[in-house]
Amino acid sequence: NPHARNMPRSRRFQRAIADVLDNGLSIRESAKEWGVSRQALGPKVAKARQERQDKVERAKAALAEKTGRGPLGLNERRRVPPFEEFDKLYWGNWKCPDCGVHHAMPDFHKEIISAVEGLHRRILINTPPYHSKSTLVTIKHTVYMLCKNPNHRRIIVSESTPFARTFVGAIQNLLTNEEMYEGSLRNLIEDWGPFRSTTGNEKWTDSEFVVAGRVTAEKDPSVLAMGWGKQIYGRRADDIVFDDIATLNNQINPDQVQKMLGWIDKMALSRIGKSGKAIWIGTRVNAGDIYSTLQNRPSYKVIRFPCILDDATEKVLWPEHFPYSQALIHRDEMSAADFQLVYQNVDVPGEGAAFTPEMVEACKDTTITAGQYPHDWRLIAGLDPAGANTRDSGYTALVIVAFDTTTGQRQLVWAENHKAWKSHQVKDRMLELSDAFPIFEWRVEANGLQSQIYQYDQELVRALGLKGIRIAPHYTQGNKWDPQWGVESLAPFFNAGMFTIPWGNAPTQQMFQPLIEQMIGFPMAPLSDLVMALWFADIAVREVLRRDHLPLFDDRHTRRWPNRVRRRRRIVDFHNRAVKPVPLHEQRPGLLSPGQMNYRRMMVGGPTPHSEVRQTPEPERPTFANVAGRVGDRRFGRRRR
Repeated sequence: NPHARNMPRSRRFQRAIADVLDNGLSIRESAKEWGVSRQALGPKVAKARQERQDKVERAKAALAEKTGRGPLGLNERRRVPPFEEFDKLYWGNWKCPDCGVHHAMPDFHKEIISAVEGLHRRILINTPPYHSKSTLVTIKHTVYMLCKNPNHRRIIVSESTPFARTFVGAIQNLLTNEEMYEGSLRNLIEDWGPFRSTTGNEKWTDSEFVVAGRVTAEKDPSVLAMGWGKQIYGRRADDIVFDDIATLNNQINPDQVQKMLGWIDKMALSRIGKSGKAIWIGTRVNAGDIYSTLQNRPSYKVIRFPCILDDATEKVLWPEHFPYSQALIHRDEMSAADFQLVYQNVDVPGEGAAFTPEMVEACKDTTITAGQYPHDWRLIAGLDPAGANTRDSGYTALVIVAFDTTTGQRQLVWAENHKAWKSHQVKDRMLELSDAFPIFEWRVEANGLQSQIYQYDQELVRALGLKGIRIAPHYTQGNKWDPQWGVESLAPFFNAGMFTIPWGNAPTQQMFQPLIEQMIGFPMAPLSDLVMALWFADIAVREVLRRDHLPLFDDRHTRRWPNRVRRRRRIVDFHNRAVKPVPLHEQRPGLLSPGQMNYRRMMVGGPTPHSEVRQTPEPERPTFANVAGRVGDRRFGRRRR
């Protein structure tokens, strides 16, 4: 461990002992990890294990003496009634603060508890707002688990630590305040408490606490509250509840979503072990939030409840608490798409979505298949390489677009998306596609090390150069979110029908379907590599369409001419319909604009867009009088030997 070098010896032994007792490492592995002596570590581990066992026995004896009941073993459970009966016994007197009456447990609450108590180890629950999801799972069910097993450990994660602490405060109130059970059939504290130690030895704060009567030797609290992204390493729990972890602020773009998802997958879920359980409960905030990613995982149990079940009969999910009239008020205050997402839990793109399904559907052409394009159109290829050459890196996307230089009409020709491709695989595929298609230019994202891999790779540049193909970089920064120049600037082309999507057969549909899905989900979809590659290619298309036709003055072959000949030079300005001489001082290379291959040329007149250029047809050459053919034919221009 590189961090062990800066630790004192005593602390390294503590970490090594903890890894052996808590994380299942062998003495040899732990000694190697923390740089301590294996011979010295063995006796210390044995001593620490004995101290833990003695602590458990003392706790059992103290609990038995205090309560008059036999203490729980490490794997024992109290015989508590099922949750529905438990709720009636202890919270049957609760009155709804909004309605002023007590509500019996609705059917969808029973379904939630059935899933939480079931065998599924990953559970996602999405409900409309104001439907008591947090009260049911985060507060009541936590109290229920502590009564059932005081050794149970739960971590509550929310969008911030202060917000997570409010759940801990509500749980502590139910465990210590006997006034909460006035009018109830039973008193929870009398039946299963006391939960707070009178000696003050157990930790009891606004963010974590340990219930009295716990006989486990584990160091972790019974309940721990924290905000997402906080330090969670070193903590252990039997389950984690993610309550309202997604908000508009932390789900503002896909980067934020992936950041939260990475923290959950790599850090938080590793704290519950192979037998632990993770529960997500929350309300949808946008079409690409973290719940949209979690719901697509096959091993997850997903439960979603709509607020309005039937508009015709005005049937709602919880009529006693949230009637149809209240749902109509919220529907009038929101856009139709947002109401469908937040209250109905239906994923549809909102009004602000860049690409709508109807827009993309209108661009499909069932007469074209992948690889087909008009022969007189140019081809541009866009490449979005993965960020790293590791098996955990993202996708490498390649998209080829054909376009008409006169009308600007575009057509998708090819699209590929590959997981964790290394640089040599990408280069080989670029050369293969360059052999298969007459590509005019490769536009490659060149942020960071990608520029060294592609733009400045002389082997690749020369190989493409021999085919007459240039490779140009694209630097992605905040400009991709710009509505005028960013990815969303593609939407007007699709809306105007200037993009054609081949849809002629099953392989073609299979090729372009991922691109369509990423477009519809942009910008909140978890993947957008194909959309980015399409954007790179279209930027190159726009640049080609904006290149101007200019009359030029080329001195590559006349730079050795004498001045008496140079003075006879004339430039025809078709824009102004004038012919003018070029003085010698204006023919100096410093006054001429640079062209390709470092030669110079003079440009006059105004720029002319492609659409306004009119090509003059070549005049018909006169025919010979005595033989077949015309003046200028190549076979008559050859010199006979």
